[in-house]
Amino acid sequence: NDTINKYSQQLTKLGIRHELINHPEMVEVVDVMGYLGLPISEGFSTLIFRADDKFVAINRRDDTKLKLSKVREVLGVERLELLPPDEFEKLTGLRRGAARPLAPVELTIFDEKMFEK
Repeated sequence: NDTINKYSQQLTKLGIRHELINHPEMVEVVDVMGYLGLPISEGFSTLIFRADDKFVAINRRDDTKLKLSKVREVLGVERLELLPPDEFEKLTGLRRGAARPLAPVELTIFDEKMFEK
């Protein structure tokens, strides 16, 4: 697929080591990781939020949780809400569960725990 190959090339240019793995379409992290036979700590999710008037992507390891109050504080915003599936799809052109670390947003944050693996 050209879209996936272009995305893979973007990650490579940024020095992000990655591997493309095919799997059936799944939404829940636990299902994908179970299918792949990997622990949850080896996966990560890209969560896309509306932070006041901007879109922000937060990448976090799947065995961790975000403290939304801390995220609001770090971003200096009052309102922080996860995009509903229809808005997510409109913004990214992807279906729920298919978020990527590089998203069409104003700001992308990577939780430092991702780099422990």
